[in-house]
Amino acid sequence: MRRNTHFPLPGAHVCAGFHTLDRTFRVGSCLPWNAGRPQPNGESFKMQAVNPLRAAARTVAAMWASFVIVGSVVAATDPLNVLPPMGIGPSPVACSDIAMTTPAAGVPSDYWEGVPFDDNPHYVSQILAEPAATFAYQVAVPDDSQVYSSQAGNSVLFVAVVCYPTTPTNNRPDYPIPGESPVPKMQRAGQSPIFGDESKRYPVIVFSHGLGGSPITSEYLQSMQLFATYGYVVIAPFHADRRFSPIRVQDFSDVVYLVRNMDKLNSMQAMRPQALKGAVDALLTHPQFRDHVDANAIGGFGASLGGEAMLLLAGAKLTVSFGLSSKRVIEPDTRFKAMVGYVPYSGQRLLPAFGDDQNGTIGITTPFMAIGGTADTTAPLVLTEQAVNNLAGTRYVVSLPGVEHGLKGENVPDVFTWAFTFLDAHLKDPATRRQQRTKLARLQRVIGGTDETVDVDVLLPAAPLPGEALVQEFYNGHLDHYFITPYIAEADNIILRGSAGPGWDRTHLSFNAWADGSTTGVPVCRFYGTPGKGPNSHFFTADAAECAAVKKDPGWTFEGLTMRVIVPIAGVCPLDSIPVYRLYNNRFAKNDSNHRYTTSRSMRSGMKGQGWIDEGTVFCVVP
Repeated sequence: MRRNTHFPLPGAHVCAGFHTLDRTFRVGSCLPWNAGRPQPNGESFKMQAVNPLRAAARTVAAMWASFVIVGSVVAATDPLNVLPPMGIGPSPVACSDIAMTTPAAGVPSDYWEGVPFDDNPHYVSQILAEPAATFAYQVAVPDDSQVYSSQAGNSVLFVAVVCYPTTPTNNRPDYPIPGESPVPKMQRAGQSPIFGDESKRYPVIVFSHGLGGSPITSEYLQSMQLFATYGYVVIAPFHADRRFSPIRVQDFSDVVYLVRNMDKLNSMQAMRPQALKGAVDALLTHPQFRDHVDANAIGGFGASLGGEAMLLLAGAKLTVSFGLSSKRVIEPDTRFKAMVGYVPYSGQRLLPAFGDDQNGTIGITTPFMAIGGTADTTAPLVLTEQAVNNLAGTRYVVSLPGVEHGLKGENVPDVFTWAFTFLDAHLKDPATRRQQRTKLARLQRVIGGTDETVDVDVLLPAAPLPGEALVQEFYNGHLDHYFITPYIAEADNIILRGSAGPGWDRTHLSFNAWADGSTTGVPVCRFYGTPGKGPNSHFFTADAAECAAVKKDPGWTFEGLTMRVIVPIAGVCPLDSIPVYRLYNNRFAKNDSNHRYTTSRSMRSGMKGQGWIDEGTVFCVVP
């Protein structure tokens, strides 16, 4: 095997060699459930009469007690692996004006969902009682008939609902919606929003409902309220998908039907990210909201087709033909700092949503978390994982065993605790953001609900602060070796320029440690395999005894001290740091030893499946 040119530790000596969702998305209701009641789209939903959000709130105390018990077991490994669920937040909630009149024909939900009847299209704008006070905006549709069909080049109206934290003294009445939850403390014509803190700029969640729903169906309105109780301003457009396509949720498993109606399917899917982008544009310029939202803290949450819309908004290419060609339908909206998709629609096996092999998601850097069910046939989890694994940014897949395309009450705590943890880690104020990143990196399970698993967990670091260093990972396909370095000059001027030999490239995985000269933690010893004696590889350790032992081994050459880290105690990191795992390829006999250092548990598991030996947590680094 050809030995590469060694890239030395900066400052050290030089030596040779190198080693949709549909209407079944029921989160909760302020009204008793009518089990099996007919839905406007002809479907029915059967569930026990229960308000799962309130149930979750009632059981938080009991689950905290359970956490104490579990904690006595988990403490030997990591006390942040298992956490109690989040209940309803501390803030009361108010929403914007959506007052409606009784329609002359049809039922209100026909207008919410854009159901066509009497040979005419319909939309919620036609039954607004106070249209001038309602949040509405126009979207200019690109002139692309392949994607937007008959809507190409038109201007389309969208109506949205905005919910936000308000004061405990806000005594505006709730607005009743027959058969659904009331809109809490709703503004009326001539009224301004009453924010919980008039001087604060709140982070934003753009909410995208599933196929056949609307923002004021109970399940979605309750979800929006939940986000608002934790200090988010939430905006959700009425997508009214039936305006653009007659497709129903059961049609998604009928590939023949999808192919025959590809033009309408394309239009319906592509209009969703346009509506979401338009909602952000309108919110940031609306005189009642623009001074109360943080334009630098915008995230998204989408259910089913809404989850697909999030990825399209981030720049994913949509499948536009049965030949699986794909096309970007909107320029990536870089204002979004993080997105979550619950059972996000990623297509069917014969017709994936994002092109052949889901390659339309390659290179997307917007942080994205998918939460899906292993028994979901409408949005198969395997296709979602394929799409997420193609992403280039922070990416997570949390799978719920046995869960189908819907949300049962017992799973509400799991789903929203994961969603909040992910979004908070990217959107909350910098003072608490790192604390949330630590929770996200170490969380494996929420108490109660289903025993979910984390199938993908790649958390890319934030920009290093003064005194910190970005540790970049490289991989050599010729050698099947990994290497890390905290030195930008080494990465850019030696490795990527080929001075270390051919075959090296970034994996685009990294973590932050403390830089040389910092007073935090301890220095890491860096070794290189002695030419002619040792392996063609590097080795890193922060353990003083291990460092001393390796120095005595003639097969290794000590190159010096590099980045600084915290040493775990009994394999557990302090609560303000995240673990780095070390894996060994077990090829000592071939003088081809190599180690990989990663913060990802799923990658750790994958490497073990390939025969690598897990050497446990060796570093604790910056969250």
